[in-house]
Amino acid sequence: MRRRPGIGGLQTAAAARDQYRVLGENVAKLKMDLMKEQLATFRSQLEDFARKHKNDIRKNPAFRSQFHEMCAKVGVDPLASNKGFWAELLGIGDFYYELGVQIVDICLATRPHNGGLINLEELCRLLNQRRKSAREAVTEDDCLRAISKLKVLGNGFEVISVGKRKLVRSVPTELNKDHNEILELAQAQGFVTVEEVARRLSWSSGRATDALETLLDEGLAMIDDGHRDGKRRPIDILPTFVGNVSSPDNTLEWKGTCFQDNSAWMEFHNKSGNQFGGGTLHLKVSNAHSWTCMDLYVFATPYRVTWDYYFLGREHTLEFDEWDGKAEYEYVKHKGVSIFLMQAGMLGTLQALWDVFPLFTNTGWGENSNIGFLKNHMGASFSERPEPWVTNISVADIHSGDFLAISKIRGRWGGFETLEKWVTGAYAGHSAVCLRDSEGKLWVAESGHEDEELYPLLTLQKPAKLTFLKPFIPSTQLEGEGQDIIAVLPWDEWWNFELTKDDSNPHIALLPLHPNIRAKFNETAAWEYARSMLGKPYGYHNLIFSWIDTTNGNYPPPLDANVVASVMTVWNHVQPEYAANMWNEALNKRLGTHGLDLPEILVETERRGSSFDALLAIPEQDNWVYIDGKSTSCVVFILEMYKEAGLFAPIASSIQVTEFTIKDAYSLKLFENDSSRLPKWCNDGDSVKLPFCQIKGKYRMELPGYNSMGPYPRMNEKCPSLPPKYSRPKGC
Repeated sequence: MRRRPGIGGLQTAAAARDQYRVLGENVAKLKMDLMKEQLATFRSQLEDFARKHKNDIRKNPAFRSQFHEMCAKVGVDPLASNKGFWAELLGIGDFYYELGVQIVDICLATRPHNGGLINLEELCRLLNQRRKSAREAVTEDDCLRAISKLKVLGNGFEVISVGKRKLVRSVPTELNKDHNEILELAQAQGFVTVEEVARRLSWSSGRATDALETLLDEGLAMIDDGHRDGKRRPIDILPTFVGNVSSPDNTLEWKGTCFQDNSAWMEFHNKSGNQFGGGTLHLKVSNAHSWTCMDLYVFATPYRVTWDYYFLGREHTLEFDEWDGKAEYEYVKHKGVSIFLMQAGMLGTLQALWDVFPLFTNTGWGENSNIGFLKNHMGASFSERPEPWVTNISVADIHSGDFLAISKIRGRWGGFETLEKWVTGAYAGHSAVCLRDSEGKLWVAESGHEDEELYPLLTLQKPAKLTFLKPFIPSTQLEGEGQDIIAVLPWDEWWNFELTKDDSNPHIALLPLHPNIRAKFNETAAWEYARSMLGKPYGYHNLIFSWIDTTNGNYPPPLDANVVASVMTVWNHVQPEYAANMWNEALNKRLGTHGLDLPEILVETERRGSSFDALLAIPEQDNWVYIDGKSTSCVVFILEMYKEAGLFAPIASSIQVTEFTIKDAYSLKLFENDSSRLPKWCNDGDSVKLPFCQIKGKYRMELPGYNSMGPYPRMNEKCPSLPPKYSRPKGC
């Protein structure tokens, strides 16, 4: 057994411990004194350096950044204390010192991505993520207080308000009141122009240009060069075709609206485990010319349409989990996925949708929008006529075969006609023709009359008069719900409707036939044709094919055949029955097939080694019969009547009038060319004497190319029609 220590031993041990403690304290004190001396020396040197370069630290962002970097390397942070020299120099407290340092760090770290402007809410979120271990929660108010203390560092950090949003700016250039007002203005619609800034803020154009150039230089704005004048257009809702991607070996490269360097490739896989697998579309975007911009894309195959947007410069992927059977797999493998760029971006596209919306509204806003569109895109003048805007017509001066050109500028049909005019170059969007019966009564024959209006108009006639028409109008057509059909109405009823019930503000011109042409007009044959067509549906089947004659000469930018195919694909999913009526049957006739839907048509076209643009350009044939009979639009109905009445003899068999647009019709050299023979009431009261008779409308109607071309074989089968001049080669 070991002997325990006695009292003397315990006292000796305690004394030894006391000596060790005192020695330790002395050593610690010596080290502390030495460290304090070293720190004091460094502090003195650092203070001397700071005093000497105080102005540079406060005013030069680059020098200030290097100063902070030097301090960090030796473990001294000038923003980490609220006492002494640094407080005098910077004037902020310890808690907000800490927040200030972290805010500066976050702003510097995110500047390459956001150009020096960060949303206050986003900044506070990142700040709280960084301070997870801290007990204090940081609010937006805390951030604002910390940022306010950083103002002593110069003009590099401040909070600016753009609408209801607060942004923290950390770029050296100071944004003055001018820049803030422009940002405020842009907040409402996503963009501004020099003209708009000058007008809205009552500035000179030089002042507006200078402020905008500063924003461009600092990366806070970008130029939208999607148009020659840089302005947004309603046509910004249309995508631009970029190209097709089908394999990793087929890399597509292009320049986007936001990102300058873009590439894409397709990788096939079988993650789903089905027979044909799926694919991954890789899309790499980089080199954005603004921190605020993004690119919006649409991706399409004949079987699907999807979209995505890209804000960050990196590689993105779009997954196709599995192909829709062998047909889509084979199509993508050989043709690829089509990529479309929305040139206006997200905000611009939404703005363009907002610009398109009024075109179809039955309001003064809608009318002005349609007029503005036609002025901007076609160069139409819309000069105002003197009143009265309705002509006091003598019906006795109107003859069989006289052409009625109609232009609607508001409402549903006004918007549709505006777009039709733009792509075809026609300055009228609807047409009708005059006919006199054996008793001399004047009628109007028209393809595109709503049958819900037709029936009550017909039943107003006396029974004896109804026997003339009723046998030729199927009862099923009369009982429809607003279907557009072919009708023949008494002039008085038709004219009264245009004056009192047509809310599209129609502008109407009467184009009298030339006397020599009128002498050739076989009235009996014309009536026989009209009777044979009564009650048949309007010719939607081939409507677009009178416009498209070439593979690339009929599409106003950014339209092209690829965009048409993508729009058809979308429509095919949304309204398959309507899509089938509009183009499927006509495309089948061009292929010599029957019953193929749109995806099958596209696949079959590709299988034959042809292209969709070539398919669209195949001329329509007058003898093609569709599921509901011959398909005649408003103008085709009139020209078929002219054809039957002998006006195209002796070359009638070599002319396909289903290839004619309204512009093609009023350009035919069939009409009166001697103004002295026009009726006395024609253009009465107007100092400008038109070569035709405008009988209704506030604005003077224009018909460029009117009465200028004689008929010739294969006429209008291969003609381009690009705005704004709509030039066409001779004999096309």
